[in-house]
Amino acid sequence: MTTTREPCVRTGAGCGHTPVLESPVGPHVKDPWIQRREEQVRQLLDEGVLRTAALVEALLEVAPERYMAQSHARTILEGRCVGSERDGWPAPALDLRTVAMGLEALAPALGDRVVDASARTGWIVALLSRLVGPSGLVVGVHAEDDGDEAFAESLFGLGNVEVMWCEPGEWLELEGVFDGIWLGAAVPRVPERLRGHLIDPGGRLVAFVGPRFRPQDGVAVTRHGDELAERPFARVQVPVLGGPGGWLKMRQSVAAVVGQ
Repeated sequence: MTTTREPCVRTGAGCGHTPVLESPVGPHVKDPWIQRREEQVRQLLDEGVLRTAALVEALLEVAPERYMAQSHARTILEGRCVGSERDGWPAPALDLRTVAMGLEALAPALGDRVVDASARTGWIVALLSRLVGPSGLVVGVHAEDDGDEAFAESLFGLGNVEVMWCEPGEWLELEGVFDGIWLGAAVPRVPERLRGHLIDPGGRLVAFVGPRFRPQDGVAVTRHGDELAERPFARVQVPVLGGPGGWLKMRQSVAAVVGQ
């Protein structure tokens, strides 16, 4: 894993996934964390939420408790979103169902270049790393917070991952183009500034669009030239994003936190 102030862009060809679970985790496994993940994944499979074998395998293999506080990992495996402790900051983690629906809509493939534009922990980045494979690239955009290096340390050893540090509120300040962009927070509308960072044609973006205090639409966006085709895939409620393109002015939010 490499840390950098700017995302590096590579080329690579993607490929599709077969919607078949080839090697499920067996019931003999004693680890309670693995058991929780398996129960949730099996439920999402039964309900038709999960359809892609590669995503099923990634959700079974990538342990959220490795990338976030155990209390947060337990919360998302119980089907709840971890609330953001600061207005305008992305949540440490969205619930497993929302992540599954969003990643199915984003459809990252082997060799893709993708970015988690709202990375508070390394869980989504690690899932994307597994999905794009060694020939792909994942950039995790993470706000610098009092010199905290835990985010980068959690991703150590993932050779296809780079960290892009940013100031709070600057999550959408990307460079380069990507096959996929994950924006795991609520915004008033699909950020126009991200259009140019999607590969044309076929670049994909997943975001959550809607009001601050009510459920939002999970939206999958695909770029075709100057047009962005939007497709809603879920109605959920997630914490809102601050900064340009978001709901709040981050300087005010950060000042309020510092003054507490």
